[in-house]
Amino acid sequence: PPFFFHAAEGKRACVLSRWLGVVYKRLYIRVTYRKIEKIGGTTERADDEEVAIKFQENIPNIYQIDYQIGGYFEGNEKYRLTFEADQVIATKHHSHEKSSPINAVIDNNTFLKEFSALHIGEWRDAYADSDYGEEVMDGTTWSLKVHFSGEMNTTEFVGSNAFPYNFGTLDQLIKKIFNK
Repeated sequence: PPFFFHAAEGKRACVLSRWLGVVYKRLYIRVTYRKIEKIGGTTERADDEEVAIKFQENIPNIYQIDYQIGGYFEGNEKYRLTFEADQVIATKHHSHEKSSPINAVIDNNTFLKEFSALHIGEWRDAYADSDYGEEVMDGTTWSLKVHFSGEMNTTEFVGSNAFPYNFGTLDQLIKKIFNK
């Protein structure tokens, strides 16, 4: 796997390394399944793999995404993305601001394509700094709730001072809606 660390790049190199590791493993599993099936064998997917595949398949059925991030001192930013026909209506509200929420409209297909590339269905349900032997007080908490139409249940991911490998990309994807 392509793991590396370059002191000058610091944190960015670690995140890239984790991302490449995940992509490499995803590809390795796909190739392995094909080879097993090619020689007449059968494969059985793990439960978490089935959940990730089901999530990916149902991305076109998303009708709402709720995303929240913040902490005690900086307050919370709340985002709601509502999918209607071919557009996404996005609303942003900050807990420390007394002004009205900010609204924006973007193209549905463009957003869902970028969202799909994140493979969020592979995330664990919860992330906590205590999972890594740390405990931070007054840090950053976040949640992502994805609502689907059809048979797929609403899926929620949460964290406290710990994040999935590509969390920063999700954060940028949502926040860039309001930076246009």
